[in-house]
Amino acid sequence: MRWRLASAATAGAAAVLMMLGACSDDSTPAQTPTTQASSQSVTPSRTASGPIPTYPGATVVSHVGGFTLLHTDDSVSKVGSFYVDALARDGWTTVSKYQGEFSVNLMARRDGKGVTVQVSPTGSGTSISITTYSV
Repeated sequence: MRWRLASAATAGAAAVLMMLGACSDDSTPAQTPTTQASSQSVTPSRTASGPIPTYPGATVVSHVGGFTLLHTDDSVSKVGSFYVDALARDGWTTVSKYQGEFSVNLMARRDGKGVTVQVSPTGSGTSISITTYSV
C-alpha cells in the first residue's frame, strides 16, 4: 500500500514537472517556487536527497521530507547514467528501470528503504525528482 502511494505521488510530481516544461518557451524559463530561502548549488552529498547522492552541480529547487527536486543544465542521458551508476555502487537493488531518450525512471530498494528517481527535460534544462520512502 505504501509503495502504491509513493508511486502515485511520484507519478503526480513527474506529471506536474512535464506540464511546467511544456508550458514554457526557451526565451523565458519557467519560474518554479522553492521551499528554501534561495536555491543553492551542491556537490555530491547525501544531505539534500537523503541516502541518494545529489547530482553534481545541480540546483536544489525544493526539498520537503522524502522528496527532493533538483535542476541541472546537463542532458537527461548524462544525469540518468549518473543515477544508474550511483544506485548500483551504493548497493541499491534496482526494481524497475527505464532509460529512454527523453526520460529516465528508476526504482530501487535497500535495507527497508525505497527510492524513485525520475529524470526529465524541462523548458530550461533537466529536472531530477528523488523520492525516498520505507518499504
